[in-house]
Amino acid sequence: LDAVCNVTGVPETYEIAKDYTIGLPPGTIKLPVGTRAVQLPVNDIVTLINTGSKYVRYESHPFLRAFGQPSRTQTCECDREQTFGRKQALELIIGQMMAKRLVDPTNRLSRMLAAGSPDAEILDTLYLRALSRRPSPKTRTAMLAHVGNSPDKRQAWEDVLWTLLNSQEFIYQH
Repeated sequence: LDAVCNVTGVPETYEIAKDYTIGLPPGTIKLPVGTRAVQLPVNDIVTLINTGSKYVRYESHPFLRAFGQPSRTQTCECDREQTFGRKQALELIIGQMMAKRLVDPTNRLSRMLAAGSPDAEILDTLYLRALSRRPSPKTRTAMLAHVGNSPDKRQAWEDVLWTLLNSQEFIYQH
């Protein structure tokens, strides 16, 4: 989650319930923008599920849950699922967290396009952010051709970014 936020430039927002004593928290405290998942004080960080109900119901962040965030009742790190399976793949491929960041009008890609950055600079920036390296000459040629031949340049860049965030190299590194 932190790595995706870093690459896209769109931070995650977290809320934590004020009172867990009866199981129905009366309110929430928003953590500061830029709080990273690794900085969360407890694993009871919550996302609002249903605002229309009489009682507000909370549950842990879906992305963190999909990637094995243990419940508060687990006392051993060994209880955490360590394998990468279907639910993690689906979260990366079609999950809301990823989709929201790709199309966000304030993301890193949007800012570079609005600034009129050259395509080669955009590609290098995305690669350096995601994989800590520049693309190979062969990959650079293919990616720049994809963007250059696309009728919708923004969509083509979103495709490139999505590909980087779902690459084996990115998943392995982060």
